[in-house]
Amino acid sequence: MASITNIISSLNSITEKSSFNVYIPSLKKEVRFKPLSTKQQQSFYSCVVDIVPFYTRFIIATFNIISENCTEPAIISQLNVFDRLVILLALRKNTLGSSIAIIKDKVQYVSDFDICFENAKTLDIPDSKSVNLGNIIVELQVPRVVDQYVLEKTLRENVDTSKMNPDTIISQSVLGETSKLIKSVKLVQENETIDVNYEQLNVKDRFTVLENLPAEIMIEVQQYAKLVSQTTDKLLTVNITEDKTAIFDITVDFFLSK
Repeated sequence: MASITNIISSLNSITEKSSFNVYIPSLKKEVRFKPLSTKQQQSFYSCVVDIVPFYTRFIIATFNIISENCTEPAIISQLNVFDRLVILLALRKNTLGSSIAIIKDKVQYVSDFDICFENAKTLDIPDSKSVNLGNIIVELQVPRVVDQYVLEKTLRENVDTSKMNPDTIISQSVLGETSKLIKSVKLVQENETIDVNYEQLNVKDRFTVLENLPAEIMIEVQQYAKLVSQTTDKLLTVNITEDKTAIFDITVDFFLSK
């Protein structure tokens, strides 16, 4: 009788052979991913209790799955939020297929998200943007999945967000989404430029920096965030009838039913 070690080794070998290609928009190349395991699929059930708008457990679970299933671990730190969505689409298709139910204008339609993989190949990812205001320079970028993960992991993983008051939820949501868009902050004083080392700060210190930036910069950040959101919508737009389209969202429900 084979030992459990040999059984798991054989299962892993079979899984490796079942891996599939996923086109990564930011890298403009295909990367192989292993399919979801039963354990990973079950992990989604613990995400059902997530509170809107944080989706903390879902973000942590999907980051771990992407990291574990990617056959090129070195690219994880480079992946952005668009890459994440495409990978999740591919993992879901491999497990449950590409058919989905979408409700629009109170009517339920059955659609197919295969078109999203074509959208990914022509996706126009927003360029980084430098915002200059007086002596403050803020560099904006499309959010990276690692920043998204670190924020949720360190700030909210062990916090009962259901007990937060609405004002706190809104404040943390805005700060969190803003923080993920910022790559660097520099301060120019006389002939010296001070790098805040934003990416090296812990999450709470990042929030403190954000709260002390001029409101004019936040307006620029919001405009960039809108561009990121519009790009996400283009990626996740599907046909629901011959002449009608709809945008869907990827939440935990996406992995729990066809």
